[in-house]
Amino acid sequence: MSAPKHDIVISDVRTMGRFYRTLTALTSIVVLPVGIGIVAASDAMQWAGFVGGMVILLAFAHSDNSRHTFKTTDEARAFLDKIDRGEA
Repeated sequence: MSAPKHDIVISDVRTMGRFYRTLTALTSIVVLPVGIGIVAASDAMQWAGFVGGMVILLAFAHSDNSRHTFKTTDEARAFLDKIDRGEA
């Protein structure tokens, strides 16, 4: 019987800056077109802002850059050493 395969996951939560940038970008991408659509009384602009915002939200959710997955402990140790040296 073969040994079970494991993935080592390191979550990078050193700064909240990435979260705030994402939140600000998403808010501006949704709020600006919808707000312009409200001011201009354009339903199409409001819907375009909403749909565009949902697409961007899904893109941000899909590209989670704070997780690093490794197959071996040596790869994980090398990444942690990089963090300790300030290179990551």
